[in-house]
Amino acid sequence: MFTTSMISSSHSVPACTEIHPLETLIPAQSERHLVGLLDLLFRMKCICQPKQIELWQGITPYIILFLGSVSACQMHAAIAVNRSIAIYNPMRYGEIFSKRMSLMIIAFSWVGCFLIAAVYFVFPCNLVGYSPQFYSYTYVKCYQGQERNFSHVGTVVNFFCLLLCSCTVMVDIATLSRIIYIQKVLKSHNDDRNLKRNIRFFKQSAFQNVIMVVATVLFVHQNNQNPPKSKTVNLTQIFAIMCTHIVNPLALILFNPEVRGRLFRKNTSVENYAIQSKVTHSVSSCAAAAPVGQLSQSA
Repeated sequence: MFTTSMISSSHSVPACTEIHPLETLIPAQSERHLVGLLDLLFRMKCICQPKQIELWQGITPYIILFLGSVSACQMHAAIAVNRSIAIYNPMRYGEIFSKRMSLMIIAFSWVGCFLIAAVYFVFPCNLVGYSPQFYSYTYVKCYQGQERNFSHVGTVVNFFCLLLCSCTVMVDIATLSRIIYIQKVLKSHNDDRNLKRNIRFFKQSAFQNVIMVVATVLFVHQNNQNPPKSKTVNLTQIFAIMCTHIVNPLALILFNPEVRGRLFRKNTSVENYAIQSKVTHSVSSCAAAAPVGQLSQSA
């Protein structure tokens, strides 16, 4: 039976009628209202819950989630470093993050994800799969009665992602301190258009990183287990995953007027902004490359 962490020969999943109400699992009086709301949401999804599921149907969604999540952790870290260099050393930003380097980072991220995913199948009894009964990703036991209810590989991967996310937040804090120093001490840069754009991009990535860290902490705490007394945490973890899927695209709209312009068909203002930025960059480059005598003659 493919339930929270068990497989039988049929790989079937019990129906929603076999799920105990959350109120009976968490007796604390102070949590009654919260648990009641979560239990209502939990039961609503049971309307279309399948009663049976094959083993591969449970493992495949987790592998897809794993590839996307680990790649997202790595890319969030790369973007945090990208924003930090843009703030700390904007003169060398284009040299460090060239198109070739960006493609290499993306390729390394995806190759690493596939290699790590293969480890789940190399070491026995470490698979994790999706369980419709609990609407969660849980450890798949190799035999009935197995005492271990977590994956060693999954535990290491979860802690790796949490460590990477924590380093990302530290980089964001360092970048934020630099922004405060520039705006409060070096007030001459307050009118710099490129600086304002870099700060706007930093706000977007930092906002996404905070949501990602919250979801990762819940993943590490739950660790693909499903003990009867942690239903609130289990459901909160699922809601955190859904929140990250919603927040990431909304952050692009919230912090980028170019994206809002495209969505709301304000093409004229967006094109004017792009042309103005391009002209400003071209004039700055020509001014930096032209000799002093030539600039004085043109003036």
